[in-house]
Amino acid sequence: MELENLQCSALNFEHEVELLAQARPYLSWESPWGVNEERRFKLAPILKEAAESYEKGIDYIEKALVANSISGS
Repeated sequence: MELENLQCSALNFEHEVELLAQARPYLSWESPWGVNEERRFKLAPILKEAAESYEKGIDYIEKALVANSISGS
């Protein structure tokens, strides 16, 4: 059970990295300077999904730790 949770966590973190790579053109030094509404509308859903993926990854780590502490007792 712990291994499954850790694998799910890793998949979520990999997805987060992929999403942040998509966001890079809108956030990096190469992106245009200043406020840009079009860029903001493109970026917001990407960052939201990345944050959700990160949160799911953490949840799976917590589940693995709980399962480990129960099985290790």
